[in-house]
Amino acid sequence: MNNPASKGVPLSVTLATAIGVLTVIAVATVLLISFRAARENTLALLNEKSVSIVAAIETGLASHLDPATAQLAFIERRIMTGDIHPDDEAPFAITMLGALAAAPQIAAVLYYDPNLQELTAYQDFSGEAGITLANYSHVAVLREAAAEARAADAAFWGEIVYRPDAQATFVNRRHPLRLDGKYLGFLVAAVSMPELSDLVAQVGDTFGATAFILRDTGHVLAHPNLTAPHPDLNEENPTVAVDRIGDFVLPGVAAANPADGFEAAAAAGVQVGVVDLFGAEHITFTRRIDRYGAEPWIIGAHIPVERVNAELRRLQQAGFAGLAILVFSLAAAVVLGRHLARPIQRLAGGAVQIGRLDLAQVPELPPSWIRELNEQAHAFNTMVRGLRWFETYVPKRLVERLMQAGDPTSDERDVTVMFTDIADYTTLSEKMTPSETEQFLNDHFALLAKCIEAEGGTIDKFIGDAVMAFWGAPDDQPDHATRACRAAQAIMQAIKQDNETRRAAGHPPVHLRIGLHTDKVIVGNIGAPGRMNYTIVGDGVNTGQRLETLGKDIDPTAETLTLASTATTEAASQTAFTPIGQFQVKGKDQPLEVFRLW
Repeated sequence: MNNPASKGVPLSVTLATAIGVLTVIAVATVLLISFRAARENTLALLNEKSVSIVAAIETGLASHLDPATAQLAFIERRIMTGDIHPDDEAPFAITMLGALAAAPQIAAVLYYDPNLQELTAYQDFSGEAGITLANYSHVAVLREAAAEARAADAAFWGEIVYRPDAQATFVNRRHPLRLDGKYLGFLVAAVSMPELSDLVAQVGDTFGATAFILRDTGHVLAHPNLTAPHPDLNEENPTVAVDRIGDFVLPGVAAANPADGFEAAAAAGVQVGVVDLFGAEHITFTRRIDRYGAEPWIIGAHIPVERVNAELRRLQQAGFAGLAILVFSLAAAVVLGRHLARPIQRLAGGAVQIGRLDLAQVPELPPSWIRELNEQAHAFNTMVRGLRWFETYVPKRLVERLMQAGDPTSDERDVTVMFTDIADYTTLSEKMTPSETEQFLNDHFALLAKCIEAEGGTIDKFIGDAVMAFWGAPDDQPDHATRACRAAQAIMQAIKQDNETRRAAGHPPVHLRIGLHTDKVIVGNIGAPGRMNYTIVGDGVNTGQRLETLGKDIDPTAETLTLASTATTEAASQTAFTPIGQFQVKGKDQPLEVFRLW
């Protein structure tokens, strides 16, 4: 007779099946989430790269052309103030030569009086400079240019011209001159264009792309192939047609099909398209610039889609590797199901605690007589110990916030940054052994961290004996300035109490300087792909550090001294500040109004 008790599925099969199903679900879910996150990260990096390429070109373009505007405005100011006058040729010519020296990319500065008498200050590519005089009242083109300048209310960019003697293309900035309502003529600054091709070549090399600058969509102003004179350039054709530059992608830029997944780039004003060239696709990143003349300029770059696909193929390979691991895990679950039951339960419980970042509550897995289970227990325990060490380097609260926020992207935010520094730390540490120094710093940082974290602050880093912290990110904290001030007051009180203990023990007191500043900064993951920091960058960070440093000049004997900027005092409510004056700090053109926090 069949034993009724023997009916049903054996426990080992049930356990193996259950573990196998759970393993499939868990690993497959992680793989899908990881693959999707990795793909989104890859697209985000591509969006960032496209914006960075265009921004680098635009910055270089501005640094090359904008000095022409500045130098002509400088000459006009000297005329307006009476320092020089076009009728005094010698000092006027010296001023024009000085404008050239300040901007090497300007090949010549020219002045035309109302009768088209020309005074030219020039410098060639070898660095030699000189002055010439000529009369061009008989030249029809210049008469038209003079009429255009006389009718203009402000400076403007003229047409693009080619100089055969220089074998180079130039753009010119024209600036009408008037004094007490009287028309004095106009200034012209001729800016050389070949250097822009060197610039875009460097930008392209940096980002692994081909960068370019177009006039409208049919002519090339700057390109790696224009770093040397081009045979098509002449007075009638100061720019090269896109189909003659030797770059087969450029003719298709205007008709490029929109690319998917580049919404972030589009939001930043960068148009991303795809050009199909002989069956191979290329991605183009472009932005329209309308401030350098009547015709729009197009700045941008292009890269082969193959390079992007290489990144996605690596993701696919990672997915296949993950599937292989999944199959292996399923097989191991079937074979070792009964033996893995209890250790896996303990492992799962520990994993839940790790997922909650509650590492202190993760139990240590006991050893097993089965070698594989014993190794698993040893590896898990080693991992937990490593994570506990890692927890000392990355604040748990910051990790929790970032996990809740999802995948953080860099953005601009209003934050309040704090810098602290121990005065005369070198002298203080010289009297301590290495172990005493370590203990001193650990105790000091623990004291500061308690005050900072009590107000919801994020500790960015420890720098020697200094602390950098900020409020306003990753959590939105409308009262970030008030929180920072309260934390500073708590630190001052804590230092005072700690110094009482130190004096009682025969140790010298600690003198601490604190700087507070509120400003817009970039917040996000900053660093190399393999080593990122969640941090803040921007001029506001430097200002906060400068305020802390200023403390040694304001009151070097103070036990604690907290200095804050006007931005912080205006944002912080119900906080006691005393204005102490304006101070010039490094990196600022204007003096900084400084307040003391009590």
